[in-house]
Amino acid sequence: MRRWALISLCLTMAVLCNTACVGVAFDTIVNDNVSPTSAAFAWDGVSSHPDSMTVISTRTEKELHYRFGYKYENASAAGISDIVSFVRGEYYSVAVGYEKDMYSIPDLGSFLSDRSYPLSGLVARPRQVLDGSAGDLSVMEAQSLIWESMGFPVGLLSALDRHDSYWDDMAPETPAIESCGPLFVAENKSYIDPAEKTLLSFSPADITVQIDLSIPVVVKQGLNVDIECAFACLSGIPSYVTLMSQLMERKDLGKTYIPLSPDMSGKYVGTLRTLGLFSPDLPTFVGGPGILYLYFLTSRYENGEKIYHISQPIVRNLWSALGSSYTSLENKIMSRSSLSNQYYLNVSSYAIDLPVITISKIVEGDVKFEWEDGEEFEGTEPEEPEFN
Repeated sequence: MRRWALISLCLTMAVLCNTACVGVAFDTIVNDNVSPTSAAFAWDGVSSHPDSMTVISTRTEKELHYRFGYKYENASAAGISDIVSFVRGEYYSVAVGYEKDMYSIPDLGSFLSDRSYPLSGLVARPRQVLDGSAGDLSVMEAQSLIWESMGFPVGLLSALDRHDSYWDDMAPETPAIESCGPLFVAENKSYIDPAEKTLLSFSPADITVQIDLSIPVVVKQGLNVDIECAFACLSGIPSYVTLMSQLMERKDLGKTYIPLSPDMSGKYVGTLRTLGLFSPDLPTFVGGPGILYLYFLTSRYENGEKIYHISQPIVRNLWSALGSSYTSLENKIMSRSSLSNQYYLNVSSYAIDLPVITISKIVEGDVKFEWEDGEEFEGTEPEEPEFN
């Protein structure tokens, strides 16, 4: 009878608190003379968080797994949530918050249904535009999805010439990860004892970085060329972060497309938010992490007809802008953990200011670009890169 009372209590609390109480060994609870007890969550800096948080907890002995959904509007003035039900014991907990659909925790279901699944194995993944395995999509279909994700008018893409209807994707097999929103994470270790009211205190902090790109662009005087739109593709984007440690690995990296728009000074600027950005392997590489590919959709009039052209990728290795993992452990955005082959984020924001790009000439219908330092791009395809 007592066993069924415990089951009923757990299910009731799951309904009232939007809680998943799973992996509970009820026979063990009864045999150990253990009964559920109450605890509450305490939050710092409530105003800077998303509307809701998810608390994921694991008991260290005879492991039990919990998930609690929490909305800040239900908190008291002191930032304390409603009381929730635990089984007595020591717990590790992690609180996670983000805007709807920006991230996913793909193995949360496995954690909740399997008591042997460790809390340390849970990761958060940002949303992807394409996962790198969309083999059934044509080039145009795949790039149309990317184009729309950047907010560009579909008509511009369809206006391109038949022989110039897509851009050269430098790593079509690499996941295209969207610029994401903030990801708030906090940890807690507490012993929940029925003899006293337990507060699980969290101070969630955003573990993403905002990267601002700035590229001055000049059209050589006398050239009949207009820039319709511009965008960048940046490689070396982490595809996941471990929730308990907030560490990332230099593998399964993705790329992010960033729309660029002109400001009043003639620079093309864009912003992305990401879990991090890894440095290039070497300063001479045109593939791998930490490489920026710029694309310009230009137009000009030829014999009274408006002609559109999308540039070959203008490649920039960001070795000097990001710092190399081979010359210093203290990179400008990411640093390597001293305890593992994993990396953590150094900063919450970072600006990448590039040299001037000049639209210098038109050769056989192709618009040519060159950097201020004199390197010219003739529209030939760079070496096919290998991504980590």
